[in-house]
Amino acid sequence: LKKLPDLLSDRQNDILQCTDVMCFTEAYLTSQHNIDSFCQKYRYQTFRLDIPSINAHRGQHGVMICARHELNGAKMDSIDTEGLECKIVALQAIQVIVVAVYRKPSFQMESFVNKFNTMLRKLPDESPIVILGDFNDDVSDEKESKLTKMMEDFGFKQLVRPLATDRVSLIDHIFYTRYEL
Repeated sequence: LKKLPDLLSDRQNDILQCTDVMCFTEAYLTSQHNIDSFCQKYRYQTFRLDIPSINAHRGQHGVMICARHELNGAKMDSIDTEGLECKIVALQAIQVIVVAVYRKPSFQMESFVNKFNTMLRKLPDESPIVILGDFNDDVSDEKESKLTKMMEDFGFKQLVRPLATDRVSLIDHIFYTRYEL
């Protein structure tokens, strides 16, 4: 919500008029938060995993995917994501699946990878998939990553490279498969 005025500003208008899909992690939105002005301005349909309340969020942070109405987004709630903070949306007009993910640092990587692996196995094989978010898995020093290894085993490629960041860590990732970007 603190960023909403920036997203609605004239300064961002040119960029967001050309943005078909936006994904947010650590959104901290509750069902009481209204972002209709943003969605209407840019013709977005939203898919949110809200937190219970700001004061009692129970360790959840919330994720959100915004996609242009023309992309005919459909939530894929039938895919079990229990224990994961993620949202899965099929963009039917272009036959692409988008997954937004947040892994809090206290979520043990091995447990996360196991749950994420289970979820990945349930995604359809016939569509390109883009998975992005804040995984809190720092790969800036080229160390071995269980997450990256698993994603490679599933045929995903990493789009973000260490040199693409302006900080010393690389914890946000974009994985894609089944087509070249």
